[in-house]
Amino acid sequence: MTGLEVNDLTVTYGQDTTVVHNVSFEARPGRITALLGPNGSGKSTILKAVTGLIPSSGSVHLDTVLISKLSPRERASVLAYVPQRSALTSPLHVKRVVELGRYAQWSSYGGLSSEGEAIVQQAMERTQVSQLSSRPFTELSGGEQQRVLLARAIATGAKTMVLDEPTSALDIYHSLQFRRLLHELRQDGFTILIVLHDLNEANETADDGVLLLNGHVLATGPIDHVIAPAPLYEAYQVHLSEERSLRFGLDPT
Repeated sequence: MTGLEVNDLTVTYGQDTTVVHNVSFEARPGRITALLGPNGSGKSTILKAVTGLIPSSGSVHLDTVLISKLSPRERASVLAYVPQRSALTSPLHVKRVVELGRYAQWSSYGGLSSEGEAIVQQAMERTQVSQLSSRPFTELSGGEQQRVLLARAIATGAKTMVLDEPTSALDIYHSLQFRRLLHELRQDGFTILIVLHDLNEANETADDGVLLLNGHVLATGPIDHVIAPAPLYEAYQVHLSEERSLRFGLDPT
């Protein structure tokens, strides 16, 4: 198992607007890799390119297999994507939304096997949404929806998860529970690539980091090498205290 390997990833909109420039990094099994950077640095765009949702050049391999060569069904069985916000507008019940994570494994008549039913139930229990099972998804709060989307991702059975700011709508309790679950998945050998906005959260959550600025990579490697004084100041103009917490400030005059 080699995880995700991203090489020279470039995303261009229109004829000449390049927003991601030759980005390369790795996300390994049993590790949490955080994409970091200021707003507009290309984090969410990279996730969409990695998952094949938008066109790009360069290459993305998952366990040595070129993702662009996989069919949508094959890709869905090995790579799970949790967006920052759901585009779902139909008032499907929560359980049905989580069941949709199993579509790549559905039988020819479109039903779930008994094993699939058990996997869906376990995913809902792990993300604490079982009590929402019969609620319409569209009536949930943003935080509740995010936990349902995570349950759907777990239900796919994919061992690689790509998440876009999954804690942004969560309260402090569920944010901490979410972090605990990510660490459990890491211990289970999952490859986890996650966009995080809060650098203190990234410092406490991730094993590795990729720091971006204007679509370029500033730093990659272990998180304590990425969340470090020089790259952070270049990206954010913030200083890192001795306690490794962040404080805003300008250069002394």
